[in-house]
Formats: sequence, C-alpha cells, structure tokens
Amino acid sequence: MHAGATVSAKKLQLYQPEIIVVERKCMYKGQELDVTMVEKVMKWPNCGNMSEIRGFLGMVDTVQNWIRGFAEITDPLTKLTRVTKREFT
Repeated sequence: MHAGATVSAKKLQLYQPEIIVVERKCMYKGQELDVTMVEKVMKWPNCGNMSEIRGFLGMVDTVQNWIRGFAEITDPLTKLTRVTKREFT
C-alpha cells in the first residue's frame, strides 16, 4: 500500500526522534501536548468581546484531546458565542 505526499524540501525533517506538528509533539511512542501550548492557554488574557472568545475557543480546540471534560468546560463560552449582538449588550 502506498500513500502520496507533497512536502517542502526546506521544511522536510527525516529521522527526527520527535517533531512538533500543530502544537503536538509527535514521537514514535505517540503524541504529547507541546508545553508551549499549555503556556499559551494558561497566560491567555481575559476575553473582552466575542472575537476574543472565539479566538480562545479556536486555540484550545486544537488541544481538546488533552483536556478532560473539554465540552463541559467550554460549553458556557460556546453558548455565549451563539447569543445575538442585541442580547449581548
């Protein structure tokens, strides 16, 4: 079985023990969350508007596999993004 791939010669890294791909540390034994992403989540400033809430949700969505109860934790923020502008003000 063969699979095709398009790669950039400048970015190609062969035989690396681990690489970071979309905030994930990929290794032979599996994946781990990159510590820089944990720092981003922990240092994220308080959101002041819908755009900032959506930005935060988009960022943490990439690491939801490592957050126990992710859906329950983010549910209030997700519901808030569905509120119309008139209801929000």
